[in-house]
Amino acid sequence: MNLYRKRALPATLLSLLALGTQPTYAESKMHVDTKGGLSVFDINDEDYWFKVGGRVNFDYANFNGDAQGGYPSGSNIRRARLTMKGGVGSHWVYKIDIDHRTSGGAEFGEVFLAYDGFEQVWLAIGQVGSPFGLDNWTSSNESLLMENALISQAFTPPRGIGVYAEGTWTDFAWAASVITPAAGNTQIGDAIPAALGTNAPAGPARGTPGSDPYGATARLTYSPVHTPAQVYHLGTSFTFQDLKNRANLFNFSTAPELRARSTRILSTLVPSDSVKDYWVWGAEAAWKSGPLLISGEYMIAHMDRFTNIAPTDARQPGGDLSYKGYYIAASYVLTGESHDYDFNGGTFGRVRPLNKQGAVELVARHSYINLQDKSFGLGYERDNTLGVTWWVNDHVRFLANYVHARVPVSLNNKNTLHIFGARAQVNW
Repeated sequence: MNLYRKRALPATLLSLLALGTQPTYAESKMHVDTKGGLSVFDINDEDYWFKVGGRVNFDYANFNGDAQGGYPSGSNIRRARLTMKGGVGSHWVYKIDIDHRTSGGAEFGEVFLAYDGFEQVWLAIGQVGSPFGLDNWTSSNESLLMENALISQAFTPPRGIGVYAEGTWTDFAWAASVITPAAGNTQIGDAIPAALGTNAPAGPARGTPGSDPYGATARLTYSPVHTPAQVYHLGTSFTFQDLKNRANLFNFSTAPELRARSTRILSTLVPSDSVKDYWVWGAEAAWKSGPLLISGEYMIAHMDRFTNIAPTDARQPGGDLSYKGYYIAASYVLTGESHDYDFNGGTFGRVRPLNKQGAVELVARHSYINLQDKSFGLGYERDNTLGVTWWVNDHVRFLANYVHARVPVSLNNKNTLHIFGARAQVNW
């Protein structure tokens, strides 16, 4: 997800400007480009520029099967984001994301000031992401399916306010961040009623005294071959997240790989205020050969919990907990194109159609996650997903997905869900 680096002017745009076919502001000599977004810049000075972009995902999900009563069908605006970024002097750039929240209102995404003056290192300060995993670090504009895999939903660390750095060395690319999580103490609301009900609230943690917790995340990728036709990719990630002492609602949670506005979640069901910190380790691998792309990840998560809980808390005693999961995915572009590969970011990008009819891609993925340890959690879930994507052009695509999910409805009791979903997506 190498969204940070300074943008370069495309060669076609440079040609048009040389011919004088682009509109200009006479006094400032600034140029305007509206292809794929709104850009304002000076062709003779790349230090100062401004661009407005965004993305919108319109989704519909239909649930059928044994557990359908607890999973209502519905439509929603899955994502709506407005992005502003620009250059403010030699080697200084900024970015501001404003995201629509499904529950209503808006929130900030990435908001940072960055410096790109070093030869192989890029730095940012502000609200930044945590570079963890191939699936998570891939932009939603370019994801293989409508939703990330179960483990990516459950174990991905939050973004927060802090510092971010990325760089390259020979065939290696790396990224790291140190943050105070944006959510403060929690990634979800009170997990026990949420898991047994129909909603997964994302409200803020309780306003208790004490310093903010912190988190540190790092990702290293290795790609000895990354040509337009062939890519070999290996990677590993690690994150450690501290939590506010005895004042947090933290749980790992995930949802089926298609969702509506009120889709139930699978949760670890750990009592509130009982987790001190957690860490997650992940390994990833991918191979691209022309139109074929195969990828997979494995993750292990560990909660460090308090060993002594006051009797007045009326909760189960402490004890560390561990969880795991994996996925493997394969895609094939029927029309012959292939996914871009960003070596600096260690991610696979979009499919760029070679003709006006667009490109068609078929995708399959198998996912597994186990969110139960000792007496906590409802168990494991397995999802098998099939998808077809029509890449209309560089800014519009349509996706249709089918998920066969085995979901836990109570301890040692699972039901089958058949989920059909569709998405209309535009980004600019």
